[in-house]
Amino acid sequence: MIRVVLTIVMSMSALFGFSQDSNSTKSFNNVEVAINDISTDKGTIYYMIFDSEESFNKRNALKSSYSKITNGKTTTSFSGLPNGNYAVLCFHDVNDNQQMDLLESVIPKEQYGVSNNVFNFGPPSFDEAKFEVNNTNLTFEIELIQVL
Repeated sequence: MIRVVLTIVMSMSALFGFSQDSNSTKSFNNVEVAINDISTDKGTIYYMIFDSEESFNKRNALKSSYSKITNGKTTTSFSGLPNGNYAVLCFHDVNDNQQMDLLESVIPKEQYGVSNNVFNFGPPSFDEAKFEVNNTNLTFEIELIQVL
């Protein structure tokens, strides 16, 4: 009986030891995003971070955040991100209706920005906006643009 109990305890210890080792090798990172030179403190900035082209195209964010504007500036942080490729989209919700207002369901009426400050005549792609997080914390600035 003691042999059985010891075998179970040793097996459990080995499993817990292995579990701790695999978790300790994982790296979790933080990404901080700043926006400066915002024309008005009115409204809210909404941020979304994506971890794949599919989630980016479907606007299915891995994490999202929002921040009030003070003196034309705002920041947010996304924490606990594993190593990988990410892209950030943000928009200035001036009227605080919690959505990006569009003209004819396509053209943004409110200012928006994307990581790598990609500005095209159409929506940016994940490949253009992506950046790599690899065992480091990142801080970068996004510029907002106004289409209309």
